[in-house]
Amino acid sequence: MKIQSPNMSSSGAAHRCSINWATKRLPLEISDHRKAKYHERALSIGIFVYTGLRTQNVRTINLDRNIRRSGGKVMLTFSAEEMKNDRSLELELHPWVVALLEDYLANHRRHLPGSGDNPYLFPGKHGGPRPAATVREDLTRTVRRWTGIRITPHQVRHFSAKVAIDISPSHLMAVSQRLGHASPDTTIEYYLPNGSLPASRVMNEILEEAVKAEHKTEKSRRRRNNRWKVRNKND
Repeated sequence: MKIQSPNMSSSGAAHRCSINWATKRLPLEISDHRKAKYHERALSIGIFVYTGLRTQNVRTINLDRNIRRSGGKVMLTFSAEEMKNDRSLELELHPWVVALLEDYLANHRRHLPGSGDNPYLFPGKHGGPRPAATVREDLTRTVRRWTGIRITPHQVRHFSAKVAIDISPSHLMAVSQRLGHASPDTTIEYYLPNGSLPASRVMNEILEEAVKAEHKTEKSRRRRNNRWKVRNKND
């Protein structure tokens, strides 16, 4: 199966969109509830972009069960029962996402309807987690509004993975682990059915480094020979 990448010039588009939503483009006069909604959407987009998680996992992130802090880092952890492929998963959040998360929890989440004693990071209005359709639509509409790009959470998952593997197929194992694939073969089938182009880039880099190393060795050899000739001449 060949993955069709959305029409994005770089993976930074959704990233910039979220930053603008969270920090730069809020109206001067805005209610606490509306501000909380902006930050909720920015955080969810950040998690989608930087983790590659499926919508079901993002919307059901439990504050007590799935968020773990250690040594200044913040991790999302999921048991095998919570994952589609029945394999546990642990992901470290990017510092930018952590900053959004801490700000959201400290200043904004409490203003969302249904937050109260709700254990979910993204609370539903009437309890439980935020509905999957709403989470998907929030991302699609937000990114479309600020970038002109139409993209779904599922496409975000595939796009970030494809970018990494296109840069270098050596990233395949990291991508496979990040996406929680049961086998690297799944990752290869989806993102590297014909790996000749990225592989050729890697080989070009390897050969370029080999040539540079040979030139460096040759220069050292010439310097040694020149010093030997000078010494012999002086003798």
